[in-house]
Amino acid sequence: MPPLLISIGTDPSDPQDTEEALHALRRELDDIDVPAAPLPAGPAPLHTRGADVAALTALAVAVWHPEVLAPLIELVRSWAGRQGRTVRIEIDGDVLELSRADADQQRRIVDEWLRRHGGEAR
Repeated sequence: MPPLLISIGTDPSDPQDTEEALHALRRELDDIDVPAAPLPAGPAPLHTRGADVAALTALAVAVWHPEVLAPLIELVRSWAGRQGRTVRIEIDGDVLELSRADADQQRRIVDEWLRRHGGEAR
């Protein structure tokens, strides 16, 4: 299965806030036994040893199964709502963006996206 990528909306004026938010989301994913690894926003600058911590804006879930997809998406949707952030979830080029749409709109969008990836709509 292709990896599932989760990107969070960032505030360029507060990279520390973005880093803390990403760690909070990662902890919540760990709570439902979904391991996620941080991804840098882009390549590390020339002559540096790694990604700038402030550039970390995404997580990758390398191993996932359709039966955990709906709970995973629901967790991310709930987290995004509590944080007031936009979240982008991608599987093999198919993107689901969760933003400030009302709950009914989000549910319809999420259900259709889940059907395309073998997850059951809630």
